[in-house]
Amino acid sequence: MLTMRLHDSTTGGGLTHTCISLLLVLLGSLANSPVLAQQGQFLRSPCPNVFSYRLDEATNQVFGYVELHDLQPSQMVKLNVDLSIAVAVPQNNVGSITLIKSKEQSIAGIARNEPVQYRVNFPFNNVIPSVLAISVNGQTICTGRRVTGQIVTTINLEHSLFPHTHLVTNNENPINTIPYYPVQQRPTRPPQPIATERPIVVQPERPVVAPTPSQASTCGQPAAVYNRLSINGVRTPKGQFPWAVPIFDTGVPSKPIYICGSTIITQRHLVTAAHCMYHPNDGSQRSENDLTTVPGMYNIDNFFEQDLQERGIAKIFIHDDYFYEEGGVTDSDLAVLKMDQAITYTDLIRPICLWSESDNLEQIVNIKGFVSGWGITQNGSSSYPSYVTATVVDRRDCARKLDRFISATARLFCADGHGSVPCRGDSGSGLVIKRGTTYFLRGIVSIGQYDLVTLQCDTTKYVVYTDVAPYRYWLSKTIKT
Repeated sequence: MLTMRLHDSTTGGGLTHTCISLLLVLLGSLANSPVLAQQGQFLRSPCPNVFSYRLDEATNQVFGYVELHDLQPSQMVKLNVDLSIAVAVPQNNVGSITLIKSKEQSIAGIARNEPVQYRVNFPFNNVIPSVLAISVNGQTICTGRRVTGQIVTTINLEHSLFPHTHLVTNNENPINTIPYYPVQQRPTRPPQPIATERPIVVQPERPVVAPTPSQASTCGQPAAVYNRLSINGVRTPKGQFPWAVPIFDTGVPSKPIYICGSTIITQRHLVTAAHCMYHPNDGSQRSENDLTTVPGMYNIDNFFEQDLQERGIAKIFIHDDYFYEEGGVTDSDLAVLKMDQAITYTDLIRPICLWSESDNLEQIVNIKGFVSGWGITQNGSSSYPSYVTATVVDRRDCARKLDRFISATARLFCADGHGSVPCRGDSGSGLVIKRGTTYFLRGIVSIGQYDLVTLQCDTTKYVVYTDVAPYRYWLSKTIKT
């Protein structure tokens, strides 16, 4: 599903490298500066009021320093830090987040309106990652840029601080968390002392129990079996997006042909892009009898996987405002598929939550979402799903990159994949946004843009998504039909 831009990151200048390494010795007094030099890298934080690079003088290791202000007592604090690093990272060494003070000291400090301080430990000493995003209780407070290179790994680190009065359950309700709104400007604080030893702090673990049917039916919850590491977005771990379902054309004499992605919204209904319901050759509408969906499928070339629930399509509902135009940007590119038999929710088959916040697009600008599907990757066709992280952009920027006028009433939006984009075969897949511990459906992949020279997916261009939020009434009415 991903198409990556490949850059030759090899540079010369061994003398420069040596000089910068020597310069590092002189930077001890600048360890709290927003800019730090290490092994030829100049490290600049995209949000120095929240995150900074620091040097542990005892070990000569660079670490990340996060400081959160204005937290509320007796409320869970869930910190997520997404990093981008131009090297492959083993799954057993992705780094960690620890409290600089003890848990008790940190909780007591919150009660005194003091900041909570974290140390972000990186996987390597010689290659330091860049910050992609930092969020607290589902609210993004910092966004950066993806690094470039022939291999780029995205690392997702998480830490939860549970005050003593906070009751932890196996199915944590995001209502128990509160939005985090950092202070925009704060007086300069004196430099904080650098920890000379890496604090050993045990992060609280939620008890793991066998899933029950009620847990499996909870919308927007990934299975507990996946890991959070992705390299170039390839190979989404099984169960990470249990609402993603492939659609096949089985009306052909040969083996089933994968055509599009879709998303589970009820036990009988999937949502996808309307253009997926048309034959690209002649523009004729597909027949229900020619379509098959397989919830729980991971390898789209293997119909003998366990836990598959193969279903036919009883009815196709295409939005009345949609007009099919091959390769064009169209409004209302939305369809609902009614399966001929209800599915059973499991760890690998779960529904997505429909968007429950405001329809106002401006409120999600600069928010990142996740798109998973079985489309073309940089290595060609893919049998396994992969995912990209895309940041929603404003309508004016969208129109400028598309080089066309977009009406203020158009129910669509653009997102920037920062060098990774949904590609052919990803149409119909859902863009989901995480709120707390739950994922919500906000967009459907409608159309990407192509490089006129290579005729491949253009990773420098935005991808257009159908905005699901304005269609909630139509979706509600359709699934009751």
